[in-house]
Amino acid sequence: MEIPERHLPIMPMVLVANTDLFLEYMNTVFGASTQGVVMNGSSITSGELRVGQGVLLFQQSDLPQPTQAILYVDDVQDVYRTGLLCEGQSVAEPIITDWGFTAAFKDPFGNIWFLVQG
Repeated sequence: MEIPERHLPIMPMVLVANTDLFLEYMNTVFGASTQGVVMNGSSITSGELRVGQGVLLFQQSDLPQPTQAILYVDDVQDVYRTGLLCEGQSVAEPIITDWGFTAAFKDPFGNIWFLVQG
């Protein structure tokens, strides 16, 4: 089996009500880059984001399905703070744990992001 160069063996997908806002949020908070989008007129119906070394798929849905993910980042406090400033809600404030410097927040789409400083 040959996996396309920009893909990984497993890639999570998030179903969201507003793909345009989700894409903007991911770019702002995580510095995500767009690998591709499928358009329907002027609206995005689905797309692929590169977040660090990972790939996240997203798709517009009338029945959003939030997810939870662990994301290794360079600066937990910065990403956590930015996530909250962009209408996120704190789940766990930044703290040093046995597995590193961590924090968690829920984005405005219901997804929970567990951050670990890499």
